[in-house]
Amino acid sequence: LTLARVPLFLFTFLVVGVLLYFMAMTVDMMVRLRADEVVLIRSRGAGILQAGAIVTLAEGVAVVLAALAVGPLLALALARRLFTSSLNPLGIEKGAIPIELSPYIYLLAAGVGVLGLVVFLLASVGTARLNLTDFLRERARPPSLPLMQRYYVDALVLAVAGLLWWQARGRGGFVASGLFGGLEVDPSLMLAPVVILLAAGLILLRLLPLVLRGLAGLLDPLDPPWMGFALKRMARDPLAHGSLTIIIMAAAALGVFSAAFQPTLARSHEEQALYSAGADLRVTGNVDQSLADQLKQELEPLPEVEAVAP
Repeated sequence: LTLARVPLFLFTFLVVGVLLYFMAMTVDMMVRLRADEVVLIRSRGAGILQAGAIVTLAEGVAVVLAALAVGPLLALALARRLFTSSLNPLGIEKGAIPIELSPYIYLLAAGVGVLGLVVFLLASVGTARLNLTDFLRERARPPSLPLMQRYYVDALVLAVAGLLWWQARGRGGFVASGLFGGLEVDPSLMLAPVVILLAAGLILLRLLPLVLRGLAGLLDPLDPPWMGFALKRMARDPLAHGSLTIIIMAAAALGVFSAAFQPTLARSHEEQALYSAGADLRVTGNVDQSLADQLKQELEPLPEVEAVAP
């Protein structure tokens, strides 16, 4: 059972990591779109918390209420249509496994919605700390390096990814012997795919401006001039475009893993059952040697039977 949990944990951690990055990128883009309004209200005399709350709470509450109403129903439909159709337990018809909504689902969704409102508010308050002059200066001359590259956070993430990969290779997998015997799954190694994916995204953010500047240099002697200007602008502020590129890369990696996850899990369960049974068909009970020999003589001539063993 411990070995069967490993691909499930890997898949869950990867899904959660990609979703968290997608949510962070979405919040950042929404705050950027509302930055003009926040700074304008701030310049009219509103406080930092007031400016962030006025712009964020109305839109955030609408998004949370829509997600609370549609999210559980959408999850129920996906679970019934996709999840149960991929399961085929012996003796149970497809779709016969009951999947129903419970009040805990809505409570969990409400808790996540409240957390989302807090994140929206904190992001808007961070933007509201700028005055109008600082905001216009930052928009005209955005920083060429994100915060994580100025302090070499991407190098630290890359080092952590390499360390996790080295540990997984050294142990021969994600399972290790426990302190008191038995097998245990190491949670830190379960984060290895997520950290490696994050490190690849941060490296992409560092290389993207260099590639864009190189393309702009090649297009400078050629027409049209707007293309070179657009590439230089993207190289000057690569965070927005790089974030979209990273989410596409992460979604592609998640899709590849998902395509291989269900067949791998099904084959693992099938091989475990075959190992436990030892044969495609097994007859158990109080059978003496003479009856076993008689069954062997009757079954061996059948063309459908490959081998018989008492």
